[in-house]
Amino acid sequence: MRKRPDAWSELKQRKKCQVLILGGGINGAAVLRDLAYQGVDCVLLDKSDFVAGASSQSSRMIHGGLRYLENREFKLVREAVLERNRLLLHAPHFVFPLKTSIPIDSWFAGLLKSPLVFLGLPVTPGGRGAFVVKMGLMFYDFITRKQRRTPTHFLRSKKKALEEIPGLRENIVCTANYWDAWVSQAERLCVDMVKEACAEHAETIALNYVGVEREDETTVKLTDRASGETTLLQPDVVVNATGAWIDFTNSKLGVESQFMGGTKGSHLVIDNKKLYDALGDRMVYYEHSDGRVCITFRFLDKVIMGSTDIKVENPDDAECEQSEVDYMISTLKGAFPDLKIAPEDIVYQFCGVRP
Repeated sequence: MRKRPDAWSELKQRKKCQVLILGGGINGAAVLRDLAYQGVDCVLLDKSDFVAGASSQSSRMIHGGLRYLENREFKLVREAVLERNRLLLHAPHFVFPLKTSIPIDSWFAGLLKSPLVFLGLPVTPGGRGAFVVKMGLMFYDFITRKQRRTPTHFLRSKKKALEEIPGLRENIVCTANYWDAWVSQAERLCVDMVKEACAEHAETIALNYVGVEREDETTVKLTDRASGETTLLQPDVVVNATGAWIDFTNSKLGVESQFMGGTKGSHLVIDNKKLYDALGDRMVYYEHSDGRVCITFRFLDKVIMGSTDIKVENPDDAECEQSEVDYMISTLKGAFPDLKIAPEDIVYQFCGVRP
């Protein structure tokens, strides 16, 4: 990548480009890389740091969307699993297989409700028993049968599960186990994709801390937020990849839209040896009493857990609130009833806004 002053200087001279990409998260970086490899002249701009939004404030999972099966989103799940497998193959220095265990309370719960949800009827999903979960995992395995990067699923008896996960609640009949993936350094993964794009195609420019607004029907005005300088650019196509900010960005471009809402997902990073040891090399994927699905797994030398799902109007205003911290600790208590998390065990809290 060019040094920032050089990139800005070249951008001022460029005046035109084929594609202007707004948003330096995983979607913007992926579009840039894809187009650069096809020889398309692209400019990628972000209003702050690259990967400053949801891409760096996520649960750190690279998952195939298991929970979307119940809503018949098969195409989404297939695409997500294939993308997960591509990352496991091409970014093994950042993306790793993640064994996942689901505590299950009964064998046959959900046999009536799940088909109604599947058919699109207005039914609130309830508990999912081993039979329903196994059907979903069988499909999960089926769609990756030709491009398998992880082991297939299996069920574990209650006795064996409690031996493997010390402190897990005992009112289960078994655990279902399958593999997804996690990312250690999402920021570096995205920046590497931007670097690859710049290295592949000499006309590629990637620049952050640049504001963008409409000048006229064919032109946008760019403002260097570091120096205050401005320049004009005429792109043939604009790709809005700003996530939860999409409508805010459209407004600056003179287009009023209501394409995107945002929900806040808060997370905790916990330093608790008992929980760290209990989890081992797996993620525990558990359902809270309100139906919300939660996760907890080792992240480097700590434990990450989450999350919440709260609507927000402006993603710039999102922050992890104390009520969310209390809620997440209560969900963890539901999965590990004898575990005590002291306030000082919470070493970091953060939230990202899902678009």
